[in-house]
Amino acid sequence: MQCRATVHRCTQWPTVAGAPYVWWVQPDETRYECPYCGTVVEVASATVKRPVEDPSHPWHGVPEKATFAQAAAFWVRQGRARVYL
Repeated sequence: MQCRATVHRCTQWPTVAGAPYVWWVQPDETRYECPYCGTVVEVASATVKRPVEDPSHPWHGVPEKATFAQAAAFWVRQGRARVYL
């Protein structure tokens, strides 16, 4: 199953590595409640490219074959205290 990537972009919506957090939905979902502001989000209007399909997405800056320590340092530079996979 391939889930769809969505972004609500409310004022409370988080960013990760300089990009809006991606909320993944099942293929048959048409709406969901934003966990940050409680608004009902229409999937059709919130769908975005998956990070792998968007060459400008910051995830492409994560160092390949990095050690855990190097990956941790990368995420600290992005303002995050832990490693995101």
